[in-house]
Order: sequence, then C-alpha cells, then structure tokens
Amino acid sequence: MIFVTDLDKTFLKSDLSISNFSKNIWNSFPFPLTITTARSYKGSTTLLKGLNLKYPLILLDGAMVAKSDGRVIIPIPKINGTFIFGVKEGEKG
Repeated sequence: MIFVTDLDKTFLKSDLSISNFSKNIWNSFPFPLTITTARSYKGSTTLLKGLNLKYPLILLDGAMVAKSDGRVIIPIPKINGTFIFGVKEGEKG
C-alpha cells in the first residue's frame, strides 16, 4: 500500500506553502507516502522542504519518476533524441 497526493490545490496551501500540521502528519505517517505532480523535480522539491521524502516522486504528470535525491528512475521519454511531452490534439499515435 502506498499513499500518493497531488501538490497543487491538494497538499499545498493557496500560497504554495505547507502547513505545520501537514508537515507533522507527513513526517510521522506510518505508510509509504509520495507525491505526483505536473511540476519538475526542482519545482517540487523546493516546495517540499521540511518533509521526509523517502519514496520516489512522480513528476511532469507521470513522464518522469525520480528519487528524492534527484536520481532519475524513469526518464522523460525520447523519440529520435527529442523529448516527448505530449501529443497534439487530433494526432493519432
């Protein structure tokens, strides 16, 4: 079992901070806990200061998974050396 939360409009307050209550719950939570977000590694971890990040972070809407120290587990996919961030509306795979 693992618990996953989004950041924006879910875990973060409207000013992009984390309440002391949430930090205390996160840091004492007895089960695996991580985040998923559209944000990058740097953008996410900057906001998560003060949290005990033990488990991989799901970043860029799932396009990348990284350990809390920044080591990439699943890199952003590439096709012919070009990063693939999405498919334009109306295109077929």
